[in-house]
Amino acid sequence: MINYNKKRPSKDKLLKVTEDSPLPIDTDQINTDLLKSNSLEEENLKTKIPSKFLQFSKDGAYDLYCYLKAEYTRDDNSLVTKFSNIYNFLAYHQYLFSRSKTKYMEFINDHEGLKMSKVFTESYSYKEEIFGLLGSLKKDFEYEQKMK
Repeated sequence: MINYNKKRPSKDKLLKVTEDSPLPIDTDQINTDLLKSNSLEEENLKTKIPSKFLQFSKDGAYDLYCYLKAEYTRDDNSLVTKFSNIYNFLAYHQYLFSRSKTKYMEFINDHEGLKMSKVFTESYSYKEEIFGLLGSLKKDFEYEQKMK
């Protein structure tokens, strides 16, 4: 924060600034600002994703997506169905800004290299089994985040 109680240089001094006599600089303030900006940059890099994919609405939503992808699609069977289930789960919990299935399919194509012709709707097995499984994985993810 800037200390406004400090005596400021007079107008005459400010107007007579040359290379030999630069303006007084508050180095403590600059160092503090740099530390703050560095920590913000580090925080942003943790969940940094390309701008055209910024459709995740909540903090940690992209990290949750990555966790679900790693845990739920581990066996590589029926990937289109599994990514559809992840979409339905994230949309249900409002983790997506845009619930556009087309944008999600573009995201999967660009980010995962998997061409999806459509996002499947929720099936009976999704509602009975898969939703609970993804909910358990979400709880595991949240627990791991708390432990960090």
